[in-house]
Amino acid sequence: GAKDYLALRLTGRIATDPAAGTTVGLMDIARRDWSAPLVDAVGLDPALLPPILPADAVIGELLGPAAQALGLPLGCPVVNGCGDAAASTIGAAADGQLHVYLGTSGWVARSGPLDPAALPRPFTTLAHPRAGWAIEIAPLLTAGDAAGWFGRIAGADLAVLDAEAEAADAAPPETLFLPYLKGERSPFVDLALRGALLDLDISQGRGALHYAVLEGVALALRNNLDAMAARHGPIRLTGGGGASRVWPQLIADATGRVVECADLPTATTAMGGYRIAAAALGWPEPPDGIAAIHEPRPDRAARVENRLARFRQATEEARRRAAESAG
Repeated sequence: GAKDYLALRLTGRIATDPAAGTTVGLMDIARRDWSAPLVDAVGLDPALLPPILPADAVIGELLGPAAQALGLPLGCPVVNGCGDAAASTIGAAADGQLHVYLGTSGWVARSGPLDPAALPRPFTTLAHPRAGWAIEIAPLLTAGDAAGWFGRIAGADLAVLDAEAEAADAAPPETLFLPYLKGERSPFVDLALRGALLDLDISQGRGALHYAVLEGVALALRNNLDAMAARHGPIRLTGGGGASRVWPQLIADATGRVVECADLPTATTAMGGYRIAAAALGWPEPPDGIAAIHEPRPDRAARVENRLARFRQATEEARRRAAESAG
């Protein structure tokens, strides 16, 4: 990972963490160490692989040149840390709670004790910073990027569109958005698939279309939750999308779950990094802040089920057409 290179420059020591090690494809996730059979199978010299240390390990002290460049005291402890997905999991919520990240891309993630007998799983599985645990991630290729795309073609700031979508919520549009602008990777992998706006009406303005874009991503998140057979419970919402005035409620409606918006939605990954460092250095645990809570609206439940059925039908049709075009 990039942070491993930074750690090398800061301390002179080469190391990585279990979550980053998982992404290489050569790690035994249960042992949290490199797999000798896999390393041998690809003909790689094991000496080229860095040691895998816990995320909260102090891997060294700040060296002179780095200390001078950063204006920090010589000898500051440097904590190993982890990559963005693992750090955002630690920063988002208590162990085991579902969380949704809405950035340029997005994902549904959960964590819990690792069951090696259940591997491989149909989702991205990373070693959790906590020993004996794993993180399962069902990613979306396009989340906030879909809202940004529409904002660009509509020629309006997202805050303005958000207010217009909020007004459209009183009589929600039937327009359906398939958020596959760059293909998809969960709950299926289909990089040839592309998005669509369906059931357009001449009476609709840009607020209604922005609403449809946000709702389409919410329905895609629902698909991933269902595919994961995630146990019932609240969702912690993080990432820039968590600051929207409309999106959290649409996600609550689409998933039928309470959505808890983090008080600092864009700082979740940094918060996870802090929590790991705090555990290593004996710093105080930060408070778990929630800015707002959105409950699913009972009067929208029937509409959601109809929309979900239409969304899934349209997705399968789009996939069929993409496969025919590719063939």
